[in-house]
Amino acid sequence: MPLKPQAIHILRHLESGASITPARARDLFGIERLGARIHELRRAGYDVRKDTIAVKTRHGKAHVASYMLPA
Repeated sequence: MPLKPQAIHILRHLESGASITPARARDLFGIERLGARIHELRRAGYDVRKDTIAVKTRHGKAHVASYMLPA
């Protein structure tokens, strides 16, 4: 199954060695459902790893997913 254009954008970003969060995916590519694109990449055989990171919010902090490819 070929990858959708949004998944290709995410894959290229990850292959550059960068990680990505939902907020970054929205800012860079206008992608609202990053988890769905990650699922698509995993189904295509890519070993996308997930880490949970703390981010500062106006109410304190929150934990969000950060995705990356293994080095």
